[in-house]
Amino acid sequence: MKHIRLALIDNDYAVQAEGALDVNEKQNSGFARFIDQIREELTIGQTATLEIEGLTEKPVSFTIAQAV
Repeated sequence: MKHIRLALIDNDYAVQAEGALDVNEKQNSGFARFIDQIREELTIGQTATLEIEGLTEKPVSFTIAQAV
């Protein structure tokens, strides 16, 4: 099992929400590959929308950017 920490941090560097996921190796491999794809596609300063559907009743969208 891999323990993954998630945090939503605002522009003032304050944590607005946080959680954790415990995933098995197969799930971790797929999630890590997805994160690598995001990192490869975004250039520094570029933003994109990350959409999550099927986890809760309503889908949620986040604007993400490549930091460094």
